[in-house]
Amino acid sequence: MQRFTYGTTYCRSCGHDVALNAFMCPKCGNQLPGKWDLNGLKSAGLLIVILFFAVIGMFPLLPVLLGLLVGLAPFLLIYAIIKSSGHDDGEASGHGNAPYSCLRCKAGMWKINGVCPSCGFGRNEMICPCGLEVVQPQANAFETTGVICPNCGGLLLR
Repeated sequence: MQRFTYGTTYCRSCGHDVALNAFMCPKCGNQLPGKWDLNGLKSAGLLIVILFFAVIGMFPLLPVLLGLLVGLAPFLLIYAIIKSSGHDDGEASGHGNAPYSCLRCKAGMWKINGVCPSCGFGRNEMICPCGLEVVQPQANAFETTGVICPNCGGLLLR
């Protein structure tokens, strides 16, 4: 009479296919080769039972979670609208996150004295800290030697 087997598995020692309830592996002679898999199935079954009770236990909290979602939805919607329009964290002035703005086109600039990346303002002139706009006498004078301000005598360099 043939015994009923619960399925096939592999031997822990040699990897040979054996029945789950086999007493010995026919290839290597290992005693109870499928016992580890039975223990694994028991552990997986226990995990499934625990997860089932955890999901069932969440049902009383479902109205609270839905109420929290409904309560926070308007704030999340307003936050998304503000972020998508770009008027957040000082961006309303039109120059992004840059600390300075161009005198001509109001684009963002990262240095107070420099050339505007948008319109090119300041390529041939610089504004001295005293407030005077100084034009460079020759090409690249601001970048190489510098220009002395005629008003205060300060050196203008880029």
